[in-house]
Amino acid sequence: MRTSPFTSSLLIFLGGSILLLSSLIFIIDPALGIDVGDDIRSTSSTGRSTGIVSDDDDDDDDNLESVSEEPITIQQKMSTGEIPKDFVRHKIDSHDVMVFARSYGPHNRQAKELLERLSKTLALNVKVEFLDVDLLPGWDGSLIMTELEEITDQWSFPNIFIGKEHVGGNNELDQLHALGELEDMIINNVVGQEL
Repeated sequence: MRTSPFTSSLLIFLGGSILLLSSLIFIIDPALGIDVGDDIRSTSSTGRSTGIVSDDDDDDDDNLESVSEEPITIQQKMSTGEIPKDFVRHKIDSHDVMVFARSYGPHNRQAKELLERLSKTLALNVKVEFLDVDLLPGWDGSLIMTELEEITDQWSFPNIFIGKEHVGGNNELDQLHALGELEDMIINNVVGQEL
């Protein structure tokens, strides 16, 4: 089978583009919000530190310090410049009810409707926030989702916290409501904070 010169050129271009992109993955750019600290460490293909720290003095190659074999911790920052862990912790700590959700799907909608209805009928000043992670800019939603999974071992949405305590998702919320425990949980956390 013969390929046209255009097809061959396109394949070469695509192959070169993929190679270029894969090599760019290993370049750390502060403009991307990736922070690896002040040291420049040589890393192996596994991403682990090889134990050598560059000393930026080209004349003295014998003066290289040895460091431990600990992996380099890279903390990707959100588009706001915040660290995802700090962002998530602040949201949980500053709200009576914090719901990390998506803007679509029946479970997300049901959880939002139930919590909005309860916050109005309880006649308390309940500080509720619904954060639709899929509507956040760039990679922010993915960073928050990864952080939430680390904290709660829950990858699905909604991911609900009441009084800084992880409740679970919509099924757990419905179960608490059916048992009559959800209202008490919200009241105790709001009143408890005001005492």
